[in-house]
Amino acid sequence: MIRLHLLLPAIATSLVAPALAQVTPPPTPANAPSQFIPGLDIQARINNSFNDYQQGSITAVSMSTTACNPGSVIGTWEAAPDEDHPFICQMYCRLSNGRFEQINNWSHVKHSFGSTNSNECGLGCQGGASFSQLGLNCSDTYGAGLNASRSDLGPAHEVNPFTGEWEMTGSYFDRGDPDQGFPQNQDGNPSPLNVSGAVTNRCQIPHSKIGTPGATYYAMAYYIHKWEPESNRTNNMSSYQLNLTTTSATGTGAIAYGSVLSTRYTNARVESQANFDGNGVARDGRFYVGVRVINNQDGTYRYEYAVHNRDNHGRNAEFRVPICPTGTASDFGMKGVNEAGEITNWTAQRVGDELVFSAPDADSQQPWNTIYNFWFEADAGPGNGQVEIMEGLVSPGANASVMVASDVPTSNRNIDLGGSCNANSPELTTNGDATLPNQIFQLLSDNNAPFAQTAFHVNFNGNSVPFGGCEVLTPTFSIPSISLFNGLSGVVLALPNDPNLEGVSMFVQAVEGQAGGPILNVADLSNIMEIRIGNNVTGC
Repeated sequence: MIRLHLLLPAIATSLVAPALAQVTPPPTPANAPSQFIPGLDIQARINNSFNDYQQGSITAVSMSTTACNPGSVIGTWEAAPDEDHPFICQMYCRLSNGRFEQINNWSHVKHSFGSTNSNECGLGCQGGASFSQLGLNCSDTYGAGLNASRSDLGPAHEVNPFTGEWEMTGSYFDRGDPDQGFPQNQDGNPSPLNVSGAVTNRCQIPHSKIGTPGATYYAMAYYIHKWEPESNRTNNMSSYQLNLTTTSATGTGAIAYGSVLSTRYTNARVESQANFDGNGVARDGRFYVGVRVINNQDGTYRYEYAVHNRDNHGRNAEFRVPICPTGTASDFGMKGVNEAGEITNWTAQRVGDELVFSAPDADSQQPWNTIYNFWFEADAGPGNGQVEIMEGLVSPGANASVMVASDVPTSNRNIDLGGSCNANSPELTTNGDATLPNQIFQLLSDNNAPFAQTAFHVNFNGNSVPFGGCEVLTPTFSIPSISLFNGLSGVVLALPNDPNLEGVSMFVQAVEGQAGGPILNVADLSNIMEIRIGNNVTGC
């Protein structure tokens, strides 16, 4: 890496479904903080054992899971119709072309019914707990077949995921399948469940989502225990990378604990936040937001957001992204899931200085244990900011929305002006903003050949001329460099604390020496970037 102090010329000489019945969330309880149990801590472990079921163009998948109790409070594992037991949830995802999406429907969840109190987690099970409890340091494993058994699978919408509450009276187990009618469907007693079809009520994956070239697949297990503190829930999730076909599923690699977004969304920024009141007390569950910003090398960026609703009972009803007042956005899209499968029916529009994605109705709002995707293209680069998730059902004491830190299109300090020769040309970026002073500010050029002769052309007026299908910056001076083995080239510009530099725009283009290149058969050119120097430069 070449390092030099920037000496400017005279200008500064000093230097982006259909509605279903019965998917409305259950009534919101008081959510009194005193009801949460300190020391209650259930850990979920996904096991490398999967079952699959086929019906037409759908494959349903089920996983084996183990619950561990590393906490200081015995867990409650009562069988329905008792209402005190954990729920075992599953999710299957695909990462393809920068988009991390859920590929199964919003499926039913497993109502646990008892614990073996084993020592499979290796914590040293203390013993003494009954079948209806999970003892301290003990474990309980449900096989893939047991987790797929429809006798204990109930609709996720009947569960309040934040509190872990569920009501037997009027539930799917009370109503029966088919519905037994009044009064049997409201008496609080189990009714017969006669479920038809191989994939009904299970995690259903369309065959069109399987076998995507270059895609990576993941499976996540998730446990909800009634009144477990919000701060203890990160280990309630674990995931495997998955080898998935239409007739089989097997895990590969190591288990990762936490949201599948946090641990598996590569090259993305992932942040999370729960709905806290003014005193820092959690009043509703947590959203994870992953963002991948892709430079299109034409002066625009593609923004890919993935929102994981872990356990927010209020649901995501609106997703809001700030944008530069002078910025433009286009090519909006979204994808979510409900009990029937995929939905794409949210609207997107610009409202003031925000890009707003909105659910058309309550049944299309994002429920818990789902990932929804939102995307668009913008001519503003990524800056540090916050996205806002508006809740559809606000719990007592909770805020109407949850703010999550993220990359958003609010930075025009480093403006990509396009101009590269083709999609295989070098890509010019920086390591951050040109603030003053900044002794480590770097110009970076990627996608070069290993150990290639490179240079960075600089001027302060933005003048360029078209040539050979490229836009050629007219340089005031050039800075030579050599690319590394991975094709990355760079120079460090040590920016002093000089008020004469405040507000100066520097225009840069990277050059790669390339035999047969588009410039006179000897070179290739990157995009041109305007770099706005100073501390008082507004983001847009």
